[in-house]
Amino acid sequence: MIARKKSARQMLRSPALAKELSTRIRVAIARVGVSHTKLVESLGDFRLDTLSRITNGHATAIPMDMLVCLAEWAMAENISLEWLMTGSGPMEHTDLLEPHRKDSDHDNDKQG
Repeated sequence: MIARKKSARQMLRSPALAKELSTRIRVAIARVGVSHTKLVESLGDFRLDTLSRITNGHATAIPMDMLVCLAEWAMAENISLEWLMTGSGPMEHTDLLEPHRKDSDHDNDKQG
């Protein structure tokens, strides 16, 4: 479970940005293949209906603490933070998907 601090809830209050983020959050959840219930459980002290409103595009604001936890979850699932927040670049970290080559592998390629 991702820990978060208890404090006054700050909100990202931009209906247009909330709508854009909701689409990318929904796509990331589908890519990972996790249910909303399991995701809310892993994020911590959040309500299922809050996540549902966000992913359905009905939220006009997103709790900042939830957004931070979703960003941490996405990065742990190899989802690009840049893509999640801005829509720019690839959704997945492609450099993390390919196994790192050993120097000896690279040397063998040169020889043969």
